[in-house]
This record gives sequence, C-alpha cells and structure tokens, in this order.
Amino acid sequence: ADEAPEECMLREVYEETGLTLTGYRFRGIITFVSDRWETEYMHLFTADRYEGELTPFCEEGELVWVPKREVERLHLWEGDKIFLKLLEEQEEFFSLKLRYEGDRLAEAQIVAEHSDVVVLCLGLDETLEGEEGDTGNSYASGDKMDLLLPEVQRELMEVVAGTGKPVIFCLMAGSAIDLSYPMEHFGAILQLWYPGARGGRSIADILFGEVSPSGKLPVTFYDSLEQLPEFTDYHMEGRTYRYMEGKAQYPFGFGLTYGDVTVTSAQVEGVSEEKDSFGFPDVCIKVTITNEGGRDTDDVVQLYIKNTVSGYAVKNPALCAFRRVHVKAGERVEAILTIAGRAFTVVNDKGERIMDGNKFDLYAGTSQPDGRSMELTGKMPVKMELCL
Repeated sequence: ADEAPEECMLREVYEETGLTLTGYRFRGIITFVSDRWETEYMHLFTADRYEGELTPFCEEGELVWVPKREVERLHLWEGDKIFLKLLEEQEEFFSLKLRYEGDRLAEAQIVAEHSDVVVLCLGLDETLEGEEGDTGNSYASGDKMDLLLPEVQRELMEVVAGTGKPVIFCLMAGSAIDLSYPMEHFGAILQLWYPGARGGRSIADILFGEVSPSGKLPVTFYDSLEQLPEFTDYHMEGRTYRYMEGKAQYPFGFGLTYGDVTVTSAQVEGVSEEKDSFGFPDVCIKVTITNEGGRDTDDVVQLYIKNTVSGYAVKNPALCAFRRVHVKAGERVEAILTIAGRAFTVVNDKGERIMDGNKFDLYAGTSQPDGRSMELTGKMPVKMELCL
C-alpha cells in the first residue's frame, strides 16, 4: 500500500460497534458522512482494484487506505465519519481522523531542520474572507471575526520558528492580517495578496533577486481589532490612516525594496494658471530621489498634504499624489508630481467639499510621514510649507 501513489492514508480509526475486523480483507461499499453534506456519498470498492490495499484495522493507530482522489473530492475533515458496509451485509461504524495530533507539524519541523532557508507560505482563501452574502463565509457575512491566521497556521509558524532557521514568510490574503508573530520571529515578510496563476514565477523572481519588490500597502495593517471602532459606528474617528490615532503594525503606503531609495529634496516647480471649481490650481512638485543601495529598483514616491488652518481638516496628512520611479544603484533622478486642486479642499459637517484655509504642509518620501513608517524605514520625508 505504501507504493500506491493514488492512495491517501487515513489514520487513527476507532471501532464503535464492538465487532472485531482486525486483519479482515473486504470488498464492499464505503459511505462517507459529514454534517457539511446534504446527502451521503457512496463509493463501491471492487475486489481486483482494492483488495489487499483497503484493509480496515480497528486498533488505534493502524491504517485504512482510501483513494486520494476521493479524499480530495470530499474534502474530508478530522471528525468526519465512515460507514463500512460489507458484502456480507454486516454494517460497521467508524469515526475518522485524518492525522495523528501534530504529525503534519512534525513533518514540517523535520523539513525545516534540514533546510538552509525556509519559505513559509500561509494565508486565507474565499472560505475565510469575502464579500457580504458570500455563501462560503455566511457566518460572518463575508467579514472576518478577527485579524488572526487560522490556529493551525499559527501552530505551524511556531514550529518552524523553533528550528532557528532563517524564514521568509509569504502571506497570501486579501485583507489586513495580524503579523506580530512573523514580524518578531522571521527575517522577512512578503505580502503576496492573491497572486494568480503566474504568481509563483513572480514570487520566485523576487525571492531569488531577479527583480526588486516595490509595492506599497493600500490598506493599514492593525495590531488588533481594539484599534478599530465598532462596525456599527459610522464615524470616521480612528478609521483609515487619515484618522488613525494609534500606531499601525504596518502603515498604509509602506513597502521596502532591495535598494535604498530616499527623497532628498522637494520644491514647487509650477502652479497652473487655471483654477478648479473650488478655487485652487494644480501644483507641480519636483522631487529629487537617490538610491544609495547596491541594487537597481523601482520605488513609489508619495506626496502627503495637511491643511494647517481649517477645523475640518483630517487628523493626519492624506495622500495627494504619487509616482513610480526607477532608480539605478548609486543614481540620482528627478520626478514631477502634480497635486490636483481638489487635494487642497476639506469636507464640512454638511458633507460639502469647500475651500477653507490656504496654508498646507507637504511631505515627500517613499512612505507616510508617520512615526511608525519612519521607524520601519529609518527615513524621514522631506517637509515643505505651501501657501496658496
């Protein structure tokens, strides 16, 4: 049976009826039953194909063999049940566990211990996060109950970290996740989102240094749900990077590269003569960017704006322009970013977008001008004052 590539081992079979079947070779019908299925599923095992491979043992820890394709088709889970009906019309009942406690973790530990570097790929799928009304996640209307990875994945992280090997943590998920454990125990974190069919090749190119990563987070990664208001509270206080009061785990706009890109200067390059409906012109900002690292890379230059006069201004600087640039190792380049006139407006208590104040602080860098981003990157953005 060990040589049968299409077979999948189901471990820890327990007898519930008292009839001893130890060593009994059978031909018959096996029925898989789960609360998750509306109907039972039956599969007929024929003598010439399965005799000698499907030998049920009722002693704890012995093995039962079932075709791997059937296991994958049924998505058998620990706790599912097997009904075995012999041709002699004897009906037996077994509870099913797919593994010994911790046996898959032990396998991962052994592999990690014999590796130079571990690439650990974890994450979510459509059954754990989705949109409202998604039947695959109807218990929470598509919303996650917390920011944690599933428990079995957290256990795997701890086991791999315990080997002491360097770990690159690759996260596949479409939303913010609590990354406190990988941040503390692993050497690098690569946020992959859902990379698609060609994602593996792209990820390999990054891991093996063929290309430098250069993405920026489009959402805030929080330490816990306690940093967020109740879902039924529609006020903006505490929501998004613009109103956040605490420190993010990983801020909006954050992302590293294999280079060492810094914005070294910023100045007003020009102001358009025409003004928009709010009375503001477009403003062009020229920035100078250097790459003091040893690798060519793309990076994203970001401009943030803060109205320093209006009482309606958002709490934190808001993104008002950005541009992707390519900077070779040791090179200095210049780029022009245009701030649209709308960025100089605010929204009042009536929901109206208005002009209120003409003094602004501008920040140019490769991340937000917040303390956490500076802590993670070791860089401070260039600040300039603008009066229109």
